[in-house]
Amino acid sequence: MSKSKSREDDDLERPSNLAFQQREWRVQRIAWIVMGLVLAATLVGVFGGGPLAHSRVGSPANGLFLEYDRIARYRALSTLDFYVLSPPAGGELRLWIARDFLDVIRLHTITPEPASQELSSDRISYVFDATGDTPLKVRFEVEPNALWQRGGRAGVGDEQPISFSQFVLP
Repeated sequence: MSKSKSREDDDLERPSNLAFQQREWRVQRIAWIVMGLVLAATLVGVFGGGPLAHSRVGSPANGLFLEYDRIARYRALSTLDFYVLSPPAGGELRLWIARDFLDVIRLHTITPEPASQELSSDRISYVFDATGDTPLKVRFEVEPNALWQRGGRAGVGDEQPISFSQFVLP
């Protein structure tokens, strides 16, 4: 009878492997940390839609500001909002964007619609009728067609251009 009792005790209690349990706990802690970092990154906008996903560049010196999506999605609509603080006195505003940026996007709409376009080797200029002293807002709705980091430049006339950078996620 003592033999059968010792067998029952052996079946009820399995030997523990402390080294395996410690490795498993370490993997679990790392997984929790990674999940917490992904959640925090999502909340601040690293994947789009949060405070880090939008940016504003420009200076009062050249009278041009750009508000845009710093983090955009591949083949999803994104906006570039240009604010011209002091339109030219002649009533004709030339806003240009570097061609290397325009080559990797699909342009959907421009609001207000430009009166004309002028092409050159390194940029495309959009000509707008600008009357009065009120600041002018020009919105470009674009669709990124290339992944990862890409930069662009824009300007008004011959003033110093502004540079911007956009990161496109899949």
